[in-house]
Amino acid sequence: MKKLGLLLIAATALCSACTMSVPHSTGPVNISNVTKEGRASCKHILGFPTGDCSIKAAAEAGGVTEILYIDQTIHNYIFVITTETIVYGR
Repeated sequence: MKKLGLLLIAATALCSACTMSVPHSTGPVNISNVTKEGRASCKHILGFPTGDCSIKAAAEAGGVTEILYIDQTIHNYIFVITTETIVYGR
């Protein structure tokens, strides 16, 4: 019974994830000024990056030339970290 309990705890720890959302702003944002949105995402698998999740890549993907607000969401799994950057602007 103890082995089964330890196995369940280990399986839960391996499957667990942590998510963090980080908003970035230069001040109060008027949502009516936002006309465009751009997204970029990337993964780090065992510490090796794949993709481009930079602010510049997100702005280029959405055609945003003036950035008003930035959101960044990070999902942290055991061996994989995924990051999505979203820029809002004009």
